[in-house]
Amino acid sequence: MRNLSLLSAGGVSFYDLTEDGSVLCASAVDTDNDTVYVATERLMNDEEVLIKAWKVDEKSQTDVILARWTSPATSRDNQLMAFDILPENRMLCMLSASGDIATAQLDDPDASLEAYHGITAAKWSPDTDILVIATGDAKLILMSREFEVITEGLIKRAELGEDQSVNVGWGSKETQFHGSQGKTAAAASADQAASAAKGGSSPDDDHHPRISWRGDGAFFVVSSIEKHDLVNPSTASEPHTRFRRVLRVYDRLGALQSTSERTPGLEHAVAWRPSGSLIASSQRFGFPGGGQGIKGRHDVVFYERNGLRHGEFTLHEQSLEETTPGVKRRWGYRVREMGWSSDSMILAVWIERDDTDVAQVIDLKLVWDTCASTVAAPNDFGTVAAVDGSSLLVTPFRLQNVPPPMSSYQIKRSSQHLPPPIHISAAPNADALVVLYENAEVELWSLLTKPAISEGKVSEPKKIWQGEIPGGVRARQVICWVDEKAPEEWFVAVLGFPVDGKHDVVVVAAIRGGVITDDYETALPTKGSGRMVYLEGGMLAWQSTHGEVLQVNFENEVTIPLATFPAFCPYVHSSCLMDDTYLFVGLTSSGRLYTASSTTSRFLTISTNCNSFVVGSGFLIFTTATHYAKFAPLVALSSLLRADGGPSVIPEWEQRKVERGSRIVTVVPSAMSLVLQMPRGNLETVNPRPLVLEVVKQDIDRGEYRKAFLACRKHRIDLNVIIDHDPERFMSQLSVFTEQVQEVDYINLFLSGVGQSSQPADKITRICDAIREQLEQTDLTKYINSILTAHVVKTPPDIEAGLSLLVHLRESDLTLVEEAVKYIIFLVDADKLFDTALGMYDFSLALLVAQHSPKKDPREYLPFLRELRAFGDGKDNGYQKFKIDDHLKRTSDLEFIAGEAKSEEALAYVEKHQLYREALRVWPGDSEQTKRLLDIYGDYLFERREFRQAALATHATDILDYQPMMGKAFLKAAKPKKAMAAYEKQKAWQELFTLAVREGVVNSDELEAMGRRVGEDLASRKRYFEAGRVLLEYAKDVPEAVTAFVQGNELAEAERVCVQQSRSDLVETVLHPGALELREMIGDEVQEMLDQLTKQAERLKELRQKKKLDPDAFYGLDEPQNLQNVDVMTDAASTVGTTFTRYTVAPSTTASKKSKASAKSRQKAARKKGRKGTVEEESYIMESIAKMPSRLDDVKGKFPM
Repeated sequence: MRNLSLLSAGGVSFYDLTEDGSVLCASAVDTDNDTVYVATERLMNDEEVLIKAWKVDEKSQTDVILARWTSPATSRDNQLMAFDILPENRMLCMLSASGDIATAQLDDPDASLEAYHGITAAKWSPDTDILVIATGDAKLILMSREFEVITEGLIKRAELGEDQSVNVGWGSKETQFHGSQGKTAAAASADQAASAAKGGSSPDDDHHPRISWRGDGAFFVVSSIEKHDLVNPSTASEPHTRFRRVLRVYDRLGALQSTSERTPGLEHAVAWRPSGSLIASSQRFGFPGGGQGIKGRHDVVFYERNGLRHGEFTLHEQSLEETTPGVKRRWGYRVREMGWSSDSMILAVWIERDDTDVAQVIDLKLVWDTCASTVAAPNDFGTVAAVDGSSLLVTPFRLQNVPPPMSSYQIKRSSQHLPPPIHISAAPNADALVVLYENAEVELWSLLTKPAISEGKVSEPKKIWQGEIPGGVRARQVICWVDEKAPEEWFVAVLGFPVDGKHDVVVVAAIRGGVITDDYETALPTKGSGRMVYLEGGMLAWQSTHGEVLQVNFENEVTIPLATFPAFCPYVHSSCLMDDTYLFVGLTSSGRLYTASSTTSRFLTISTNCNSFVVGSGFLIFTTATHYAKFAPLVALSSLLRADGGPSVIPEWEQRKVERGSRIVTVVPSAMSLVLQMPRGNLETVNPRPLVLEVVKQDIDRGEYRKAFLACRKHRIDLNVIIDHDPERFMSQLSVFTEQVQEVDYINLFLSGVGQSSQPADKITRICDAIREQLEQTDLTKYINSILTAHVVKTPPDIEAGLSLLVHLRESDLTLVEEAVKYIIFLVDADKLFDTALGMYDFSLALLVAQHSPKKDPREYLPFLRELRAFGDGKDNGYQKFKIDDHLKRTSDLEFIAGEAKSEEALAYVEKHQLYREALRVWPGDSEQTKRLLDIYGDYLFERREFRQAALATHATDILDYQPMMGKAFLKAAKPKKAMAAYEKQKAWQELFTLAVREGVVNSDELEAMGRRVGEDLASRKRYFEAGRVLLEYAKDVPEAVTAFVQGNELAEAERVCVQQSRSDLVETVLHPGALELREMIGDEVQEMLDQLTKQAERLKELRQKKKLDPDAFYGLDEPQNLQNVDVMTDAASTVGTTFTRYTVAPSTTASKKSKASAKSRQKAARKKGRKGTVEEESYIMESIAKMPSRLDDVKGKFPM
């Protein structure tokens, strides 16, 4: 969908060079010095030709003769065969048809000549290392830059080449499958092969060879003419000998690689695509010896390097009536030459007509440009126009997506023989198109596109005006717009340069009623370059080759600086923001995307790998070489440009993946669509999320909730955007929303989206309740399903409220309730819905749900419901409710089953659900059920290892009122042995023996055994004093009691017991050995502290003396750092080094990393602290000495005297 547009143009006239009758025959450009060289030739009276080489200075308009010589004239039209510049040698090389080779230094005009036998074609390789010459005797010569022959041979050879395809029979066209046509197609292929064998050359062929190199200089092709005899002429009237064209491909050493297949009507022009394998030529049809086809058909054909055909297309040139055979330009024109652009994107075809040629050299720069309408919504149609010869292919993408080469409709000129347009442009504020032709001729069209698709044509274009823009300029760009205040007045602006002018001009013509009412001409600083840009409000801007954007005040004929790009941008778009700021976006040929503003001199680089962009819907949309489409808000770009100091980093805009190589064609804001073209030419229309959201927000602001809802639904946008955009306004306009969105399904979809959103639960509930109340006020019967949806989508779902509504409506409209039940089953799991209905103790509602649920089996739920009904007695259905609650696994009211008849079931229910606290409130304190409950409760506490609570005995009110002491169960339940077991597990020996003695549940032997068991258990837990008391008082074991006192260092108590119990023997056997052992332990502890104090005092004295005598050595300042393997960039705390020594007192760099260390690492570091030679050693010693008195106090407390 792109067109070739003229980016810049410059012209040099050579009237002075041709005044003596000379003819301009060749030109060359010295790209190093930007100098043009041309050659002229003039036939002398003595059958010689005078050839001159000129150096042209475009700036000074002066011409200098670089070289001149005479050469024998030949029968060719052009005597000069080659005219090239050798940049490395700074040399101009010229070859004449008579065989002369002339070279001239660009800085020294003397020419040297060498002669060969007639030259029919010559071509230098792209690197100017090899010269290929075709001579008059059909030889091919390869020469070096110094004109030394590399190889020489005949052009026509018997072999076909090293890479020629070999036909082994089974792969031929005659033996291939031809589909449904079968043998008829195979016979047609055989006829075509026979016709190709008899084919000849075109009558327009000049019978001279042509040479063309591939861009890398590895191969070249030679197109030559040769005779061939007809083996079986079809009629006696046809000649037996014909000429035909053959293409042969050679490598740079002259070795033949391949020969083209036979092509009747093949012509002389040939051009090898620089970057590729295609070789272009032309082919004529519809004459004896030509290709089989329509008479007058003329194709550009392509060949591969192996000589096989690779496609074609038909020229749009209109053929005249065929003239007499043998006459030059038999059809009124001929293809003279072909040439590719350096980027291999453009194939130029030089068509020579009967008209007189003009002697000029034109320097052109072309760019690919997309003619797309930028009209703002809602009047946009997304119209895109493409040039196809002299016709325009137009497609409004808002209505239709028609892929090229087709289109919705065409705008054709009256004559197909007229040249194609130079530039086309769509009006930025109207449904119109302007077309620029040669000599500033302009056509202004009103497209009259229909607002919607209907029967008939989508548009009926009407020509508003046609004429030539005044000023006599060579125009290259055109822009049109309509006066928004006076729609009948149009403005057309063209950019170009006058024939005799030195600067570009912008000419603006005002058109009203089909005539030019006024025109303005504004001079620009440069010539032959720059680009016009339309500014909103009927103004113009112009961008110079240096990237400066100037406003063109054409009424006053002055220019005003607006903004500056860092480089020239062939593609520029301007947008006017709300604060009347012009934002410019420009794309360079190298893929750098810039933005600049009229309020600041700063520019911003948006992307460095952009391949296309468009501005629309408040976004800058651009595609990148990494296959992303990105969406940058224009307001955000303007803010970045105005930021103080410029933005530190470009934000990450919203983006989406696109197909590799995709380019933007246009954006249609009203349709929320973006049209992309793939590399293979097909179109794809997408609806990006940012464009959809922008339109949705605009609809919400206008209160058009239905349009916003339908757009979100169509493009799968979260419907919560309708609320989140302006929550307060939405809540205040709920009646407007429900009035516009009346469909029940739409409201259900909206409520479902609200319920599934990530908003807080209270907000979801508030919105759903508000919508539900509005629907109930509007029409409860119509919106019953939506009201149910509002109940169940809340968090948590209020299913019971929805079912309650159905219960309310059941008496008035049973059919409506049945339909509503079917719907709510769709929203909520049927089992959950059935349980909720059952939990409402409404059997008829539960039955209704079960009947409409596909998951419920009547053989299961009917007996179940009958069983539940049987539990009711007609008056008090408490037990029935209890059974329902028990089935639903929810806590029921225990008063339903508090009677004696249900006591066993009640206790099982309490134990199952651990409802002990609630049960103690229901049953009286002295009842038998209470005792059994307390017994169960005690077991429960015992299993939880709450032994004291399980065993303590008190009245029931304490159990209820004091939670920490809850569970005083066993005694109240008259279970003293269970209480004793709990006390023993708790090691509560005082309560244990109090209960045992008071209740009398054990005899004296059992009491002693229990005392010995408890005493040993206490001693194992180092509760020696308590163990001694138990052993003495209840186990009656004096030796063990004294031993326990001694183990606990209770020597005084041990001695008292020995005296009291008259066991003086125990003093010698137990007390004295224990005291001696205690003394040794105290001595060892004190001696260890004394030794440590002595060593640390000596080390401290040594450190302080070293610190005083040599501080540098102490702190390690003279030790070299070993930084060989230090990674200064790591952020790992375990590997970070420090710039200080191990003796420094300054904080280490690892201090900031301590937070990352684990507990294990900190413990390891603590163990290393105080290590000898470390910086912390002195402080560690001081801390250790300071702890000595507290350690001594600990020893005193541990070993009382």
